[in-house]
Parts: sequence; C-alpha cells; structure tokens
Amino acid sequence: MNKIKLLFVATGDYGVPILEKLSEDTNFEIIGVITATDKPQGRKLVLTPTQVKVTALRFGLKVLSPKDKNELFEVFDELKPDIALVVAYGMIFPEKILNIPKYRCVNIHGSILPKYRGASPIHQAILNGDTETGNTWTLMDRKMDAGPIISTSHVAIEPDDRFQELYTKLAQNAADLTPSVILNYIKTGQSSPQNDKEATKCSTIDKTDGLVDFKKQTARDIYNKFRAYSMWPNVYFKTKNMNIKITQLSIVDQLSYSNVASGNFINLNNKKLIITTLDGALELIEVQPPSKKPMSGISFLNGYKDELENWNNFTDHTIMAS
Repeated sequence: MNKIKLLFVATGDYGVPILEKLSEDTNFEIIGVITATDKPQGRKLVLTPTQVKVTALRFGLKVLSPKDKNELFEVFDELKPDIALVVAYGMIFPEKILNIPKYRCVNIHGSILPKYRGASPIHQAILNGDTETGNTWTLMDRKMDAGPIISTSHVAIEPDDRFQELYTKLAQNAADLTPSVILNYIKTGQSSPQNDKEATKCSTIDKTDGLVDFKKQTARDIYNKFRAYSMWPNVYFKTKNMNIKITQLSIVDQLSYSNVASGNFINLNNKKLIITTLDGALELIEVQPPSKKPMSGISFLNGYKDELENWNNFTDHTIMAS
C-alpha cells in the first residue's frame, strides 16, 4: 500500500499529540501542515507560532498559514491530498475544498457526537457533570460537527477532573486512535449519519460566564463551573465593590450547614472559609482579589469583611466543623 498523502489542519494544542503520532507512522506522508499565522503575545507582543507549527517544524514538515478561504482552497488544490485531517481549526470549509481530497476531510471533535456540537464540548461535559465523554471522527460537511461519523471513542471523566486534565486525556486518546481510524476508513469507506434530533450544542465561552452566585446556584454546579473554567475564564464572585477570583475550591459536608441561609460566608474555627449555596456548601480554599496575590480563604475573610454582606463567625461553634 502506498503512503497516504495527508494534509494536517489545526491551530489549537489539541492537534499536537495527534500530529506527533501521524508523523511517526510510516503509513502516512504528511504533505503539509496548515495552522494559524504567528500571533503577538505577552506584554512585549512577541510574534509567537502555534504549538502545531512548532511541532511541524520539529519534524521537518511544510507549514502553511493561508489568510482566508480563497488561499486555503489554493493550498488544497495545489497539494491535492488523499485526505485532510482537521483538528480545532475554527473554520467551516466550503464544499469546493471538501471535495478536493480523494477521501474528503475528516474532523476530530472532543465529544461523543451528536452531543455537544460547537466550540466548547469539553467545558460543557464538565459543566453538566458528565462521567464520560470522548472523541468523534466525522466526514466534514457544510454544517459544523454534523457530518457522518467514522468512529467514536470513550473517555472517563473523573469527579475532580479540571479542564486541562480532561483536555490532555482527550487529546492523547485522539492521538492514540487516529492512525488506525483513518486507515480503517480508507480501507472500508464506512461512515454513519448523525441523528440530528439527538444533537445538542455548546457555544463560545465569554469571560462573564465565570461569574458564580452562591445564593442561586448549588455547590455542585459551582464546583463543576470551577473545574470547567480552570484555565479560562476562571470563576469569580462579586462583593460590594470588586470581583474575587476563586483559585482553589472544594465541596464540604452539606448537612453541617443545612440550617444556614445560602450566600453566607462562615469563619470556621478561624481556619476555613465556608460559603453556603442554594444546595450544599463550599470551602473557599484560596481566592485572589483584584491586583493582589492569591491568599487563603480565611485571610481574605479577615481582611475584606467590609466587602461581604453576609458573614458569620462560627469560631466557637466547633459542632459546625466538617
């Protein structure tokens, strides 16, 4: 069997371990890597390549960064790949591009489709408290994440998995399976349509999505949001005059605080800061006020009491200890 001429298209770090695996597999000839242009980063705005580009150059691969769909078409038309693999590139391809590769364009999406079509499937799985997610390999069409399914994998979500941990597990799962998935698809040509009636969608995340409300949300929902948004935008709560970022958080025994109204900040034996919620309670282990370094929850309580509307001193109430 001749080597499969593969065009790799990716921008996000999700594609890095996948590109590494394919580069080491003798069944494939990677004829080009398409990724975003270098972007200015940091205070000094230093032009910085994507990690996909860094990886491609390490393997001596040709890197291209088309500026728009017209340039993208020209690259596809010139290289004429057997197959194109697209991972977190952020563009819906027109039909004229999809039809160029002999075996079309395959996309890898970080959910078990048709669940969580869209921009934030990993976040959404954590937000919803799912215990399982996975990757889906689809043939791309003109609708986002709606094409026929080639293969699906399954990855467990542990109760305390944060975004980066789950992201890393999923990316490695995709890397481990992609070579065999592509080879099997080229051999069999098999795919199955998605059931659009079962489809759910997830949207692009905004910075304001990180806001939590202890009076209106449960401890579990807030903890899941903390896990999902641990990289960005993080979670925060509002006091009288500022937004307080939560950097470390845990769920505590809710029965100990079942008689306390939601939204109360509790000084527990001058060692822990507890906050009651709509259902259950949380320990604010570490928080970060604006322009300050992260501090323990109890240090925050002692230093910012005037900012908090509802707080109780339970120092002598050791029966409340969790």
